[in-house]
Amino acid sequence: MKQQRQERSDDFRTFVETLERRRAAKKAPSRDPTRLLAALAESGPQAVPDLMAASGMAAMDFLEVLKTLREVGLVALAGEPGKERVELTPNGRQVAQLGG
Repeated sequence: MKQQRQERSDDFRTFVETLERRRAAKKAPSRDPTRLLAALAESGPQAVPDLMAASGMAAMDFLEVLKTLREVGLVALAGEPGKERVELTPNGRQVAQLGG
């Protein structure tokens, strides 16, 4: 009886830990490029550091997503080096409208 109670307790603890990991994974920012497109569509051009902070992405993830969006022509960088702003291209605006 005592052993069964311990097993149930262990099972419940495992269940709760699994739920907590799943919730944390859902809250973790993804590398979803639509996050950046939506932020730019909502707020307009943004400084690179500001957009990265708004995205909630890790720096490497953000830079990879930004690079991809530039390569496919959905965003452009404007301004002096070190003071660049990210802005939607006309195609980027269309894609952002479709997504949101």
